[in-house]
Amino acid sequence: MDSDSTTPAVVINITNMTGLPWTSYLIEMPGGIVGVGLIVDGSAESIEFPQVTYGLPYNGIEFSGPELLADGESLTIGFDVWTQSYKPEINVFRFNLKQNAIPEPTTISLLAVGVLTLLRKRRSWKRGPQFKKTGTTELGQAGSYQ
Repeated sequence: MDSDSTTPAVVINITNMTGLPWTSYLIEMPGGIVGVGLIVDGSAESIEFPQVTYGLPYNGIEFSGPELLADGESLTIGFDVWTQSYKPEINVFRFNLKQNAIPEPTTISLLAVGVLTLLRKRRSWKRGPQFKKTGTTELGQAGSYQ
């Protein structure tokens, strides 16, 4: 590591406004032209999602917990970042950060069932009314249709 680098702390306040409850929250730092940052192992914390998993792809961490974060509720996460782009004289550093909320699986399943039901109804509507012939007919007699 460079002697010019340091580890500034990052604190992010997030409000769930997706309409779905969250089970966890994922942070990734893929690097790139803005600046390379590395999440310092052991530095991440959150009261709402206290369980932290390190070592995910793209230098990622996942915050999770026993409770769901409902729509309208807030989440605060914090972690330290090692970066060479930190400028202590002006207290500025730059790095790429990708954030993803992970919705509760039951909600996603219900949404999928709803979409499939709508697609099926749309498909049957495009075909038009379906008629079923009932009863038996003999030569010269018309059957009844429903």
